[in-house]
Amino acid sequence: MLELHLTNDFMDTRLTLALGLWFLLFALSVLPIVSGQFRKKFPWVNQVSMFLVVLCVAFPVWRWRSLSFLGEINVDEGTTIAQGMKYLVDPVPWRSVDGVTCGPLSTWVILWAPIFGVKLSYLTLRVTAIGLIVLSLLGGLLCFREMFGKRLSFLAVLVPTSLLMTSLNFDFVTFAMEYLPMAMGIWSVYLVIGMFRRPSQGKLLVLGMITGAMPFSKLQAAPSAVFLFGIGVFLAWKHSSWTTPNQKAKLNRKTAALMLAVGGLTVPTLILAPVVLAGIWNDFVYFYILCGTTYQANLNTIPVLVYLLRGSSDFGALFGGSILAAAVLAIGLVGSRIQKQALRQWMIGAAVVVAYFGVLLYSVLRSGYYFPHYLLLLVFPTALILAWALRGQVLYGGMFGSGRKRTLFITGVLIVALAVQAAVGFREYRANAQLLKNWGEEQNPLFEVIQKLTVPGDSMAIWGWNNKLHARTGIPPATRFVGLTYVMNPSPRYNRQRELFLQDLKTSRAKLFLDAVDEFRWPSWPPGEAARHFMMPELAQWIQQEYQLAGEVQTAPNRLPVRVYIRKGP
Repeated sequence: MLELHLTNDFMDTRLTLALGLWFLLFALSVLPIVSGQFRKKFPWVNQVSMFLVVLCVAFPVWRWRSLSFLGEINVDEGTTIAQGMKYLVDPVPWRSVDGVTCGPLSTWVILWAPIFGVKLSYLTLRVTAIGLIVLSLLGGLLCFREMFGKRLSFLAVLVPTSLLMTSLNFDFVTFAMEYLPMAMGIWSVYLVIGMFRRPSQGKLLVLGMITGAMPFSKLQAAPSAVFLFGIGVFLAWKHSSWTTPNQKAKLNRKTAALMLAVGGLTVPTLILAPVVLAGIWNDFVYFYILCGTTYQANLNTIPVLVYLLRGSSDFGALFGGSILAAAVLAIGLVGSRIQKQALRQWMIGAAVVVAYFGVLLYSVLRSGYYFPHYLLLLVFPTALILAWALRGQVLYGGMFGSGRKRTLFITGVLIVALAVQAAVGFREYRANAQLLKNWGEEQNPLFEVIQKLTVPGDSMAIWGWNNKLHARTGIPPATRFVGLTYVMNPSPRYNRQRELFLQDLKTSRAKLFLDAVDEFRWPSWPPGEAARHFMMPELAQWIQQEYQLAGEVQTAPNRLPVRVYIRKGP
């Protein structure tokens, strides 16, 4: 393994290499613009290939600390691994995993690892995250190409690339469940834009499939899926007949609508048909729809701009720099001499792009939980606002008309957006030098205790939220509840969760039961000792009858010890 040592306050060998790779990406992004002044032909495929290759090298180098860290960065990582363990045994959603607001697709996407004989681990999660990011950036690159041509698209996509690659935010370098809907969203936008220029029934079918699948990646993505699907419906209705690319067949309005409908129903049908056949439709509606759409945090409201700019300084730089650059480009467009019809069309498109951002912003803020990883859903909508302003300058000339002056103006504005990110990033790296050191391996006395008390084939139930124990020991969850968000909420409305938790525990006959209530606390749980499993009398009675206390483990000062119970008898 590469040995990394700090050479000054914030620089080391890895970071030097990482910065070099970023400058290489910048050079690849500017090269098409420079070469455009001297030649007409542009090797698009070659440029994309080089850009993607450098991306696939740069991301692991920038994220080497997190990739090599054997431990949990965010509790969602352990949760995803635990859910993956359950789906490997029983792939039917809402029978083996309750899902909460995270749909099965966000867990199934990591199951490529077992298929290829690779163990589910933090590394496989974080490699999957990088894969989804690169896929999203490719979708963004194609979107920008459709908007304003090939040459400027690389520099435009470098803006979100810089955030996602260089971020120090723990919520961004972890495996976030927002990465899959982020990728699906930008590819849906690409299909929508492509249909304006080259409409086809295939695009409608795929658009329907992606937007139909998005709510099953993360429930927060459902409003944006409906928004994008609605645009597809409008396009299917608007055009009475479209010519397919081969020019041999006509696509009428009914056929267009049918393609979109079939695509939209395909993934939900594939996921929900087994749910219906298993007789757990009511659990799907209750857990995923009702609980997911009605649960809200009783927290003080944070002003939107404060959340966007300060919720994550990395995202704040992307948002602030992009909006500033978009404003400069838009002012230059409005102040120029272009036809009113062209300006009107551009403004309608701008309204749609801003509305798309607004829909996702609503999804991010609705729950009341201001977790920075929610902001990942806004990365590409923000980039699209900048891209649409750029489209106006490229297509309609702006204040500089056409020629080199306009190219220099547009390039300068994009570099300003990148400079804002660079300034904030430089400050963050200087202020967080300790984050650049080797992270090593997470230590927890429970890992050794669990491995001594279990053998392969055993299962373990945890009263609390401590799924790192499943991830590190390989012992799968004994119940469908790998996070007890609702189970431990004392409200009577969650009696159903408590009943199923006890039912699953009785059925699985878990080898171990851990009362780990103080390892991670959800705001709605009772305070202190009141959150122990004794808060549920039926559960306490079952544990007393079937288990015996093996001991208590103190994992950290000022924290309630974890009580380890082992099942009596064989």
